[in-house]
Amino acid sequence: MYFRDPIHGFIEVCPWERKIIDSKPFQRLRHIKQLSLTYLIYHGAEHTRFGHSIGVMHLASKAFQAVVKNKKGLFNSVQKKWYEQILRLIALVHDLGHAPFSHGSEEVFPKGLKHEDFTEKIIMKTEIADYINEIGKGFAQKYGKDYSITPELVCSVYQGKNISDPHFIFLRKFLDSEMDCDKMDYLLRDSYVIRKLKDMI
Repeated sequence: MYFRDPIHGFIEVCPWERKIIDSKPFQRLRHIKQLSLTYLIYHGAEHTRFGHSIGVMHLASKAFQAVVKNKKGLFNSVQKKWYEQILRLIALVHDLGHAPFSHGSEEVFPKGLKHEDFTEKIIMKTEIADYINEIGKGFAQKYGKDYSITPELVCSVYQGKNISDPHFIFLRKFLDSEMDCDKMDYLLRDSYVIRKLKDMI
């Protein structure tokens, strides 16, 4: 199916990714504003972590495909599908741990904890884990047990803890670097709001 996004146009989502999007932990992101309390002053600034997360998945996929196309021989066809699916999952769930008011509420988190810590707990201990395991089992059945995907793998690659495969470090760069897909999406999304606000003035 497709989601109509104001920034990226139509974003394609696989049925197994749709299960994650339809889950309670992900639907919760519809109520978390990207710009915290800014929407109370500028009512155009109402974009959410929900749209942002789907947008990051879309951009990460496009960036990955561009790199693979330009670097022929980097992966075989099965590896390409596997690495891209891992990347899409990381991008999709990367903001699940955000609290209401987004970064603005991290001041009240227990000492030493950040939204990433809560993201890991949500991925590992809610229905999100079941859906990721389901995706992983599908890959393992189709391509072999070496191509399984688990919640542990998704978390460890995103956190940079899994260096068992150098390509995992490569994947992480799409979401954690100087100009990664996370930053690209929110810069596009926030600037879209600013343009709309200028039009109102």
